[in-house]
Amino acid sequence: MTVIQDNSHDLIKSVQVYLREFNRDLHDVKVTAARFSPCGSDIIAQYNIQRMVKVTNPFGEVVSQKTINQPESVAIPVQDFQLALLVHLTAMLHKF
Repeated sequence: MTVIQDNSHDLIKSVQVYLREFNRDLHDVKVTAARFSPCGSDIIAQYNIQRMVKVTNPFGEVVSQKTINQPESVAIPVQDFQLALLVHLTAMLHKF
């Protein structure tokens, strides 16, 4: 039996797949860290999401804009994560 460690490449990639496939709002984020909660019932994923910041003058005209990486996190219940990955893997196997 393989034990998956916090912040391992396998865990981070699996969380990335989960977010891309099963969370439309987070389909293009880059997962930077993933760890199990102390009780083991959740996976805590940290990621950067790009946001566009616009600076306007008093007349509402955009005078500058830039994209920033804003760090955020999400808790994924382990049971949901396991079920979602099982569905994803089953669908991939049916393609072959």
